[in-house]
Amino acid sequence: MLVLYRMYKQNPTFLKDPNFYHAISQPYSLMSIIDPVEHRARRELVAPFFSKRAIYALDGFLWSKIERFCLRITECMGQPVMLQDGFHSLTVDIISTYLFGKPFGMLDEPGFNGQHIRNMEKLIVNIPMCKHFPILRKLALKLPMPIAMRIAPGFAYMAEICTGIVKELLDLRAKETSLDEKASVSKSVTGEDSGLIHQTIYHALLDQSGLAAKGKRAPDMQELIDESILFLSAGTDTSSFTLTIAVYHILSNPSILLKLQQELAELKESCGDQKPSLKAIEKLPYLAGVVKESIRLSHGAPGRLPRVVPSTGANVGNVYLPPGTVVTMCCYYIDLNADIYPEPFKFLPERWLVNPPAEKWFLPFSKGSRSCIGMNLVYAEISMTLAALFMKFDLKLYQTGPKEMEWRDYGLPMTNGHLRVTATPRE
Repeated sequence: MLVLYRMYKQNPTFLKDPNFYHAISQPYSLMSIIDPVEHRARRELVAPFFSKRAIYALDGFLWSKIERFCLRITECMGQPVMLQDGFHSLTVDIISTYLFGKPFGMLDEPGFNGQHIRNMEKLIVNIPMCKHFPILRKLALKLPMPIAMRIAPGFAYMAEICTGIVKELLDLRAKETSLDEKASVSKSVTGEDSGLIHQTIYHALLDQSGLAAKGKRAPDMQELIDESILFLSAGTDTSSFTLTIAVYHILSNPSILLKLQQELAELKESCGDQKPSLKAIEKLPYLAGVVKESIRLSHGAPGRLPRVVPSTGANVGNVYLPPGTVVTMCCYYIDLNADIYPEPFKFLPERWLVNPPAEKWFLPFSKGSRSCIGMNLVYAEISMTLAALFMKFDLKLYQTGPKEMEWRDYGLPMTNGHLRVTATPRE
């Protein structure tokens, strides 16, 4: 385990393997940039939007999306709710609005039945194929759409959607001498979200004069497209999968459900008619334990994330690894290590309340300079959504058991079945 910590945290000279990352993701996206200097420059452009302070400022915006999510559940009362699709719809509309200034409208679909979800599933399922045959993804981005949708349907769909959005934003930007004179890109297209977001991510990335004044280069069109594909996939699937794992385990364990409901009832009483703030929600110890345990058992990206041994070579224990050797490890094995997490396959929020495991071994978001940039947003989405769900509704699992919740690793985890629940108003 110390070897893994050195590779991903202590020694930034273990660079990402381009053969792997350029095959499964967009080569000009933040995740796939190999050079540390170039990566740092790009990360600095978007990092302010995912700081703790920035996420706290999104409090009202996040609640507006969660309220709409809960409204869709209310409309489905008396019939099973595809809650897993609901989580995906929620996270898609959150990140698309934060990126571009307008949502994809997934939460407007009755029963969470948007086609975008099915297309995203195709993208995930195609990751292993593209990993072994990288030419497929490249072809899908250049061939006519009917052909591309047969070769790599998920990648082709996302490329088409994101290319259209980026072109639209660039056209708007070209018509304005300054984004600050007329904030049409960030606000006029947001509708109900107008005023809830001070600035969108692409508002900042398109502000060439502002970036130049700071000595920074604005991303070009292809970089913007690649970045949007990354955020719309990694920024939705991981959060929605974690919420799925969380609700399944909560509803499968009556004692956990009761403790969580009691803690949230106290919060609701203390807030009166006001919605609890993210800061107030974060202070709930049992909910925090539930969130951490849910993240642990959802694993982020559970598979191998390869690194390349630097030009100096490396000694690992008594073994010398020559330059260029590809080495890797899975966070899955850390997340389920019994020495760190006793009874690792059990969902135990209490393990985070008293003598919690060392934080350095909590790896779902990776570590160091290449750690997940959206970590604070993920915590906010999960914490606030769980709080809203279990304050508003009494939920019960519907035809959902261990078999449905088994998952496969496609680069991102995907369950074999769907999380279905029935919902009634909580009195």
